Amino acid sequence: MSPVTRKVIMPTVFPGVERGSPCREVSERADPSRDGIATLRFIDKLRYIKQAWAKNRSAVAEMARHIDQLERDKRALEAELAALTIKEAASSHDCNHDALTGLPNRTLIKDRFQQAKALADRRGVEVVLLFLDIDQFKQVNDRFGHVVGDRVLQMAAARLQAIVRATDTACRFGGDEFVILLTNVDDGARASYVAQEIHRRLANPYNVGARSIVLQASIGAAVYPQDGITWETLVAHADKAMHRAKASARSP
Repeated sequence: MSPVTRKVIMPTVFPGVERGSPCREVSERADPSRDGIATLRFIDKLRYIKQAWAKNRSAVAEMARHIDQLERDKRALEAELAALTIKEAASSHDCNHDALTGLPNRTLIKDRFQQAKALADRRGVEVVLLFLDIDQFKQVNDRFGHVVGDRVLQMAAARLQAIVRATDTACRFGGDEFVILLTNVDDGARASYVAQEIHRRLANPYNVGARSIVLQASIGAAVYPQDGITWETLVAHADKAMHRAKASARSP
């Protein structure tokens, strides 16, 4: 029974109820105006909660849309960064490697020499430069054309790359000239072995299409620190030694 009902019904049903009795007190405490205000307040609170929920739901949906957009932007940025990284790596590779053979170029081998030199100073070992030139290569270009000549250079580069260790460097120095950097050399036997292997492998026929081309190489060597302490000095020393070897091979 509601408070309003109690106030209306109880005095009628129990007209003789005296003031102060439990029933009378219940009847007197019942106040329809106060109950109505509480009900209105409750309804207002429900309306506020409903409006707040609707507003929050809209805000949550908007936030979810922002999060989705941020995720898409993040994926796009990551893809762009990956593409830039690949492009930068390719650009760096192109700057430090020969376009035809893929071997390190002059810039990269010089940098590696500086590293090898520092290591040799710490360990008390040597660094060896082998400067080689493919004999009579110009005749290959003149007779068969530059396409065949380029293919021969690529094959020669692959053979040189197969000879050296991972810590060594085979470089196309220019034209038909190559430089081999041997690091951490503790005796002359290794340098001699590599030079012999170069002679042997480069002398094998180069089969380009239906053609079989046979060439030889002339090699000169320079040793750090005995023959010089700078890159330029060692290259010049090895180049001179190579030309002496070439002239000696032509002598009867």
